[in-house]
Amino acid sequence: MTAWVRLELDLAAFDETPFLPCLDAATAAGVALTTMARLGDDAPRRRRLEALWARCAADDPGADLSAGVPERCRAASYDPDGAVVAVEGEHWVGLSVTSLRPLEGYAFGEMTGVVPERRGRGLAVAMKLEAVRWARSRGHTRLRTFHHPDNAAAIGLNLRLGATAPSP
Repeated sequence: MTAWVRLELDLAAFDETPFLPCLDAATAAGVALTTMARLGDDAPRRRRLEALWARCAADDPGADLSAGVPERCRAASYDPDGAVVAVEGEHWVGLSVTSLRPLEGYAFGEMTGVVPERRGRGLAVAMKLEAVRWARSRGHTRLRTFHHPDNAAAIGLNLRLGATAPSP
């Protein structure tokens, strides 16, 4: 049994200022951050999002790529406004999908990932910042996520943003 790493970011206390350079760097590199809602959340684009999700998660030790991605994009909690996509030219190079869990009282970071050849440029931070902004705009004060303990990159990203272990 895997002991997943559960993290929570206090959105009310979160200061985005230190992370704004990542947004500037993405723009300077020619990467546009948009959402599935703005792109048009139709069947072909949804399949493209699912393929991007699977590609970004291919080396995630906790990802079960045999099932799950299409179902998560079709779940009642999926919102195309909460699906941030990093677009570079014609290429989709990253995503950060966040769902809202109003009954539980938090937003949930479903997946943040960047294709391998575009990693290390701050895109994950930039996309996660957009996800934080979206969750806040919907009135949420907590953003939760969980990761396989061997997924150091995802854990590190969330810790860098200020996430901590959630209160019981």
